[in-house]
Amino acid sequence: MQVTLEKSSETLASILVKIQESDYSEQFNKRLKEYAKQAQIKGFRPGKVPLNVVKSMVGDSLLADEVYKILSESLKSYIKDNNIAIIGEPLPNTSEFEKVVDWKSQKEFDFKYDIGIVPEFKAEISDKLKFTKYEIEIEEATLNETIENLLQQNGEPTFPEVVEADDFLTGTIKKENEEGEGTQTGIPLSRVSKKEIKSFVGKKINDTITFDIQKTFEVSEHIAHVLGVSKESAATASGSYAFTITKITRTSPAQLNQDFFDKILGKDTVTSEEEFKNKVKEILSQNYNNDSKSVLYKDIQNQLVDTAKIDVSADFFKRWLLDSNKETLEPSYLDENYDKYEKELKWTLLKNKIAQQSDIKVDNEEVRNAAFEQLRMQYLGGMEIGPEMQETFNGFVDKYLKENKGENYMQLFEQVLTQKVFSSVEEKVSLNNKKVKSEEFKKIVEKL
Repeated sequence: MQVTLEKSSETLASILVKIQESDYSEQFNKRLKEYAKQAQIKGFRPGKVPLNVVKSMVGDSLLADEVYKILSESLKSYIKDNNIAIIGEPLPNTSEFEKVVDWKSQKEFDFKYDIGIVPEFKAEISDKLKFTKYEIEIEEATLNETIENLLQQNGEPTFPEVVEADDFLTGTIKKENEEGEGTQTGIPLSRVSKKEIKSFVGKKINDTITFDIQKTFEVSEHIAHVLGVSKESAATASGSYAFTITKITRTSPAQLNQDFFDKILGKDTVTSEEEFKNKVKEILSQNYNNDSKSVLYKDIQNQLVDTAKIDVSADFFKRWLLDSNKETLEPSYLDENYDKYEKELKWTLLKNKIAQQSDIKVDNEEVRNAAFEQLRMQYLGGMEIGPEMQETFNGFVDKYLKENKGENYMQLFEQVLTQKVFSSVEEKVSLNNKKVKSEEFKKIVEKL
C-alpha cells in the first residue's frame, strides 16, 4: 500500500492511497470462508458451499467492505503519524465521484481524498491584552421585574383559543414542504424575536405558522429546544419551518404570599416579603456575576479570534460543513453566514492551542462533577442532595454520561475544557474592573 501527500497550498492538500491485492487478500479470503460456513443455499449442505459460489454471490460487497476499511484506516493513520492538523474529516476528491470501480476484475485500487490543513500557529496571551470586567449593582427595577416574572411563571394556567404575546404554544413542527406529520414541540413566545412575534399573535388552535428558524429564534439553545436537536446541530439549522398549534397555554400571576415564598426558595427559608426580596436580590447578584463573567469570556473569545493569524481554506471548510449537515444546512444560508462558522472554527482551534500551550487537562472526575451539578440544577433546582438520595442520583449521572453514544460526555468535556481555558487566559490578561447598574449591564449584553 502506498500513501502520498500532494499539497496545493498551505491550507489545502490531497492524500493519494494506492491499495494493492496483498493489502486485502488475506482478510478478504477469511471473510469469504466465514460467510461460506454460515451460508444456507439450496442445493448445498450447510457449511459446504464452495468458495467460488460464495464469491460470485457476495464477493463484490465483501471486497468493497475490506478495501474501504483499509482506505479509512490508512487516511486516519497517515494524518496521525504525520501530525497533520486538519479541518473536519477528509473528503473524496471530485474525481472519485466519476470513478467506476470494477470489483470483479480489479486487483489494485487508487483513491484521492482532499483535506483542509491548519498551518502551525501560536496563541499569544499576555497582559498586553486588555479587557473590562463588570461589577453589577442590582437596581430596584431589575429586582421588581424578576419578582413579577417569578409570579407569572408560577401562576395558574388557562387555555385560551387565540394567541397573545406571552403565551406558550404546543404543537407539531416540520421543515416546510417536508412530508409527514412533524414532531411534537413547545414554543415559549418569550423566546421569539420581537420582529417575528407578530407572525404568532392572533393565531388560533389548528392554525399553521411558517417561519424562518434563524430569524425567529436568534439563540442556538432556543432553536435546539424547539427542534429537539443538539446545540451544535441547532447552530447549522436553517430555512423555513411549519408549526401547527394544538394547544395555547397562558398563565395568570401567582400571589406574593408564604406559599409562593416556600415554592420558590424552600419551606420557611423566608417568612416575609422583605426577606424574600433580599434573598432574590442575593441570587440575582450571583447570576449577574456569572453573566458578567460570560460577557468577559465572550470579549476574550472575540478579540483572540479577530487577532489570531489562522489561515483556513474557505472552499474546503464550506464543502465539509455541507457534507456533514446535508439535512439541515442549505448552501445559501452558509454563504450568508460563513463568517460566523469560520469564527467558531478558529475559536475551537485557539481553545485547543491554548490548552496545549498551558498544559490544561480535563479528567473524568471533572466531567462527572460538571454533569452532577448540571443535573442537580436542572431537575432539583439546585437543592442539596441528602445521603439517602446520593447513590440514586449518582446512578442517574452515570446513565446520563453514557447516553447518546457518549455525546453527552463529550459535550460536558468541552464545557469543562472551555471553562479552564478561559480561567487560564483571565489570569494572564489585564482586567479593568468597572461598576455598572443592572439596567445598564442589560443594554451592554443586548449589544453583544
